Amino acid sequence: MKLSVLTVSYGHRSLLLENVRLSISLNQDFFKKVEWHIAENSPRDHPDRFDGDEFGLIVQEAQSEAGLGISHHHATALNHLIRTTSLADHVLILDPDFFLLVPNWAEVIPAYMSSNNLDFFGVPWHPRHGENYRYFPAVHCFAFDSRRIPVDTLDFTPLLDHLAWREKPVARAIRFIPMLGYRLIARSWDTGSRIHARYGRDPYYMSEVTAPVYSRNPRYNSRKNRLIEALLPDDLCLEPKRAGYYTDRTFVDRGWIKSPLPDQWESFVWNERPFGIHVRRSYASHSRNDVEESSCLPPLLSELREAINKE
Repeated sequence: MKLSVLTVSYGHRSLLLENVRLSISLNQDFFKKVEWHIAENSPRDHPDRFDGDEFGLIVQEAQSEAGLGISHHHATALNHLIRTTSLADHVLILDPDFFLLVPNWAEVIPAYMSSNNLDFFGVPWHPRHGENYRYFPAVHCFAFDSRRIPVDTLDFTPLLDHLAWREKPVARAIRFIPMLGYRLIARSWDTGSRIHARYGRDPYYMSEVTAPVYSRNPRYNSRKNRLIEALLPDDLCLEPKRAGYYTDRTFVDRGWIKSPLPDQWESFVWNERPFGIHVRRSYASHSRNDVEESSCLPPLLSELREAINKE
């Protein structure tokens, strides 16, 4: 039984090739277990466009409209990809810059989902993005059982009206309410929000997420804020309230790597072992050093492979 892996790329050829090399190193006979489909969203003249079928990846050119923003552009291609691909029983949607670190993950993830009757499995939005939904997989690394979840019910289109609402006069006025303004106008809107609204709160559907590595933001540690957080429902809190949802022990703390990850990268732990790292190339890109981050990625992945082999 193969696992279907679906990825939307926007000029991420170098990241994708690094991702595939890592996947091959962690999975014996990788392409006997996986069929990896790529929708390439970038213009034909993009210098890092993924045009070929290196390593056996199946590439199609996306025809999505970019005028409504990067999230809508990405979601349109993903909606098309998921509806035009012959899917295996288990499907993994994976960002080009999300690197899975689980040995033999192409078999482990489907087997774990089957043995635990999971409809959804993956990583959550990192707690630093407090406006997004919690306790449910985000599309960076999002697996589902296609036998239990009809594909036509999965719509990755972002809720752009939620985003636009923040700029309306009433929302701007609410923003000035001390300690509560931001909480009241923040609404989950990005890719995956519709799926969370459809499935994330329904107890009939089973989901599980791995633990993000996160240290509490010291700005939220005042006595007044702690009191407000204790009284408010989780949805209005700046940080998640559920015990055990995240861990503050970093990959360095655990001895898996020697140097900290770049600030904007995110890491995840599963069963006290490394699950994945998310480079998040599209996040805060204006303040980041592309060359520096790109150069540190291969040696970091090599260091993690060594640590994984020792586990």
